[in-house]
Amino acid sequence: MSPTIINVAVISVYFAFMVGIGLAGRRRAKGSADFLLAGRSLGPALFCATMGALVIGGGSTVGGVGLGFQHGLSGMWMVVAIGFGAAGVSLLLAGKIRRLQIYTIAEMLKLRYGIEAAGWSGVVMVVHTFLVSVTSTVAYATVFSALFGLGHVQSSLLGGAVVVGYCVLGGMWSISVTDLVQFLMKTVAVFFLLLPAALSASGGLAGAQQKFHGRAFDPFAIGWEQILTFFVLYSVGSLVSQDLWQRAATARSASVARWAGAVSGLYCLAYGVAVAIIGLAGALVRPELKPGQVYGQLAVSLLPPVLSALVLAGAMAAMMSTSSGSIIAAATVARRDVVPLLLRGRGREKPGADEAGSEEVRLDRRYVLAFGLANVLLSCFIDNVLAALSVGYAIVVSALIVPVFGGFLWKRATGFGALAAMGAGCAGAVCELLRTWDPEAITPVYVGLACSAVVFVAVSLATAPTPEQVREQWKARLAGVQAPAEGQASASERSTAAMVGGT
Repeated sequence: MSPTIINVAVISVYFAFMVGIGLAGRRRAKGSADFLLAGRSLGPALFCATMGALVIGGGSTVGGVGLGFQHGLSGMWMVVAIGFGAAGVSLLLAGKIRRLQIYTIAEMLKLRYGIEAAGWSGVVMVVHTFLVSVTSTVAYATVFSALFGLGHVQSSLLGGAVVVGYCVLGGMWSISVTDLVQFLMKTVAVFFLLLPAALSASGGLAGAQQKFHGRAFDPFAIGWEQILTFFVLYSVGSLVSQDLWQRAATARSASVARWAGAVSGLYCLAYGVAVAIIGLAGALVRPELKPGQVYGQLAVSLLPPVLSALVLAGAMAAMMSTSSGSIIAAATVARRDVVPLLLRGRGREKPGADEAGSEEVRLDRRYVLAFGLANVLLSCFIDNVLAALSVGYAIVVSALIVPVFGGFLWKRATGFGALAAMGAGCAGAVCELLRTWDPEAITPVYVGLACSAVVFVAVSLATAPTPEQVREQWKARLAGVQAPAEGQASASERSTAAMVGGT
């Protein structure tokens, strides 16, 4: 049996299983909380796996191996930084997110500051998360193209149909279960198949020090500036990442969100070391390759057909889990923040969405379907959006870090200060991007954060404090008391419900 037929058979079984999970998840999605947050009921094992699957995507897998190929062990730092970000969200924010009973970052800002205009932060978040989903789709389409000899458009449509299918059918329930499967697949592929094969083929990394001029195992060989860049982009950026906040809200308790999420962060550290060593071995075994080719070429050349297909499926699993998480994140922010704000601006405000109700689930599905289709269609016509994604990342971090953490840490922070900080952060980052004309530069983030912090403090001190009623409601929600029941809101919370509700 030819390797191509084996690849097709393995991937076909994998796809069929993913769709089957989507169909099973459909029965559990009885309300918005079920569809968008898996009923806020994930236990430690499932929560840990779904967080690990989300943050370890194609960039961490294929890109991490490529960094190891170029820099040796120090190529681990990108994935390590992602792990720190996941652990940071889990330990610092997950408990708060769980107690606040929110869906989006914009909802947190509205609750803390009592301003509807915080919903505009969702616009930047929608663009950013949508671009993340597109990059993941482009990545797994590239793998499909190499495996099956299909064109880019056909590959995008094939993979996109599966991802969008299980997202629309079961929402976060289906995504969580498929993420568990994908987490197991990528773990087996990297730790138990490709890593041992690469170490064996390279003679236990014999000659590595000579190849890398004595720095093969130097953890800092990549340079402190690059390491800092990884931590600013991926660790700090994760703290205001909608997909991570949304996953944190799926935990069944604050303790599960904190500790199971922290374990997923530790998993990322081990994963980063593993993929860097695979790349290092690849530099010894196949030095003629380009960094982006190492993962796939090592799988094909070092493993028999069935095992190589599983390793390649592991890479696709990593990409598809990131894509599905980003699609539902973008749809959630659009559904609950951006569209209601636009409707209010046109005098067509509707009541807030209930947590339960089949009509709400149908509406949630339409949003996910719309973003999923847009993701697949855009992926058909482009093959690289990394520059746009880097710009989006810089703007999100610059605009949101200060208002979010200022809201948690500083009682005197005001809504006007938060809005001004968002605008100043965006403006500072964009101006610096235009000055450098380098979408991958890190200085726009520094400039944006500095502008945001200065304006946040100055405007907050110059404006009236947040109304007492808003502050009391915020403290109550943050303490985990007086939270609205599923599908209900108290009289004192109706104004907030109207702000954070759906259409």
